[in-house]
Amino acid sequence: MRINKIAKTLLATFLLFGAFTTTQAAAAEPTKAEKAAQIQYFDANDKPINSVAENSAPVKAAGGVSTMAVSSYVIGKATFSNFVWIKAGSTFYNPGPVDVEFGTRNKAAAIYAYNSAGTYMGKGVSYNQSGWVPFSFSHLPRGASYKFKFVSEGGDTVIVNGGRLYYNY
Repeated sequence: MRINKIAKTLLATFLLFGAFTTTQAAAAEPTKAEKAAQIQYFDANDKPINSVAENSAPVKAAGGVSTMAVSSYVIGKATFSNFVWIKAGSTFYNPGPVDVEFGTRNKAAAIYAYNSAGTYMGKGVSYNQSGWVPFSFSHLPRGASYKFKFVSEGGDTVIVNGGRLYYNY
């Protein structure tokens, strides 16, 4: 009987203290905003810029309807260790967000922007991220077309599972 009482006391103590102890949970996947904050943008001279343009959303008319028709291009799968052009170097007018799903964590995966004449205009670099990563190119001068390429700046093989580039933004 005494053993039964000791067992019950030990069980009650374990349950009581077990309920109040915390266990470390697995690290949660960063949010889209946290991932966006980890992207560094550079201008045409490769000087860091603090952030993308504040007005990074399409202009809205009364009632919240966009005043322009936003278009998008679906980015297919790609694997590269140097670079690959998005849509074989085609241009996109007034680009906005570029959402990319990286299949692997890369040291430095970048998207370079060029104007339609082929002049380098800057880049966005994602460091040590995988999964969906939101880039934004709405800081580029409006009223122009740009072409983009993925670049592995870290020297590793980059896997792009897919994505979407928004333009007419």
